[in-house]
Amino acid sequence: MAWLSARLGRAEGEPEQWYSVTTRDFMAHHGSGLLRAYGNSYPRLLMALYPLAPWLPWRFTTTPTGYWESKENQRAYMLWLGAQLGYGKREDWYALSIKDLETHRGLGLLHLHYGGSPSALLAATLPELHLDSEPWRFAKLPDHVRSSAVAMARLLAHVEHRLGLRSRRDWQRVSLSALRELGLHSPFVALGGVESTLERYYSTLLDMRAQGTVDAALSLSLPFPLSLDLKQQGQALADVAAAEIAAANL
Repeated sequence: MAWLSARLGRAEGEPEQWYSVTTRDFMAHHGSGLLRAYGNSYPRLLMALYPLAPWLPWRFTTTPTGYWESKENQRAYMLWLGAQLGYGKREDWYALSIKDLETHRGLGLLHLHYGGSPSALLAATLPELHLDSEPWRFAKLPDHVRSSAVAMARLLAHVEHRLGLRSRRDWQRVSLSALRELGLHSPFVALGGVESTLERYYSTLLDMRAQGTVDAALSLSLPFPLSLDLKQQGQALADVAAAEIAAANL
């Protein structure tokens, strides 16, 4: 590896200098035999040779085969991603977009395991955030929300709480512009407007309220439960995964 490092102009064991290397680089420098010893995976080779380096496997041009099968690996990536995006509070995660995941090499995880749904990815990897309690706040509305009477009734209750509405009649003064200011307009737009949404789901809200199963005072300021620095947590989990990969190739 010392010879190859010199030929490629990379420092040995320095992750930042190796993430952009490709299988072709190894093959072009007579490394095919070495690669075969590690399942033709240069990320596995590097993590095995330099097990103490702080590797982030998703940053390689090719993520190690099977890496995303582990929920811990998925969580490590999401914690790292939150740090990259500057997320500091629970509400920040609702803005996560497919573009964010594409930019930060998470599309494989998103599409292979979560059907392209950021909300499903978040629910599975960071369940303590309880983001699915307010699904309408995601940048892209989860497909199941508009067809869920319970979810939409909870949205109506939430809007009533935010705007101080006390009856069906009070909704007459609610416009899409007002909902847009709250960041809650997209479900109403998708369903044809405020009135059509009320016609479809307000009766469900009344039924749930009569049964005591809807919380009209749903909090928007749940505490951020991740006590450690996101980058630190993500790196710690990634280190464990890299060590396991390295050990498997010894």
